[in-house]
Amino acid sequence: MNLRVLLVVLLAALVAGTPGLGLETRTGGSVLVGSLYAVPFLGALGALIASWRWPRPTKWLAWIAAASAIVLSALDLLGVTDPQRPPVAVAVVEIIAIVAALGIVAITTRAVARPA
Repeated sequence: MNLRVLLVVLLAALVAGTPGLGLETRTGGSVLVGSLYAVPFLGALGALIASWRWPRPTKWLAWIAAASAIVLSALDLLGVTDPQRPPVAVAVVEIIAIVAALGIVAITTRAVARPA
């Protein structure tokens, strides 16, 4: 699958899980946790923009975005980041984010054969 498609899916999932913008209805969360969610969003946005010109920063930004999205989404699903469990719709969005992020990690870390 194309890296850009996975980045767009990840960005859509992150926006859908943002309070006030998407499906997220929980309020009163920590400011620190909210700030941590900026890391995968800005990383994915930066990787998407860089994907048209700069391949090396694209891989690093995409990997950082994906790795942080996997960790944050898993912690949210387990109830570690917020005492309230996410609603079902948000849990589905979190799972979509994890699957897209795993695809990004697979694409950005696969070995490329050196030319002969």
